[in-house]
Amino acid sequence: MQNKKTAIIGGSGLTKLMGLKDVRREVGRTPYGDPSAPLTIGTLGDHEVIFLPRHGLSHQIPPHQVNYRANIWVLKSMGVQSIYAVGATGGIDPVLKPRDIVIPTQLVDYTHGREQTFYDGSNEIVEHIDFSRPYSERLRQRLDVVEVGGCGSVSPLRVEPFGSHCFLTQLIGGQRMALVAPEQEDSLYPSEDAELPLRAPFDRLEDADRRLYPLVEDADPVTTELESGETLFIPS
Repeated sequence: MQNKKTAIIGGSGLTKLMGLKDVRREVGRTPYGDPSAPLTIGTLGDHEVIFLPRHGLSHQIPPHQVNYRANIWVLKSMGVQSIYAVGATGGIDPVLKPRDIVIPTQLVDYTHGREQTFYDGSNEIVEHIDFSRPYSERLRQRLDVVEVGGCGSVSPLRVEPFGSHCFLTQLIGGQRMALVAPEQEDSLYPSEDAELPLRAPFDRLEDADRRLYPLVEDADPVTTELESGETLFIPS
């Protein structure tokens, strides 16, 4: 078994982690009070995993009362080096549907009224913490292996980043796709006077409403088709 410990913090709807073996529980104590719940420790494959439900075992702790500092402290004291945190939230992008999974790269923190730092003055030192990249790119690369379509899909597609490159593998069936260069990405957004300045909710460029997405005319996509078992390499 690998020595590097991984933790999963569960949010709303994820108060238990299925599939763990050799499960045991430990009660953690920290200088910041009690964490949200006892730690559930077990093995998942060849990894030792520690699970902690953010809102408690019975989902009884509201977000503004979660002891975030205690949760992180107790995981670090257990030797955890990687944390995957799951959260349920609403969305305003029409492209995103209920149960869709989003792996964020950035955030805007509007929270208030809760303790947000370990360096609150009681440690007699001043620390400046870089928050420009709030998420670990190393962990993001592990999560970015996505099967578009998923279980039961007619034509699931596997998307796997490799450094700055990307591999697209068609698992079952076939799929036609249009690829747009990064410098043309703005063409997939609506005009400035559109009500929702969000990514275009259409599957094919030719289906776009030109009144809402006039910039799509500037796109010069590369069209290709993938059959079952074929892989497309997209260099950076």
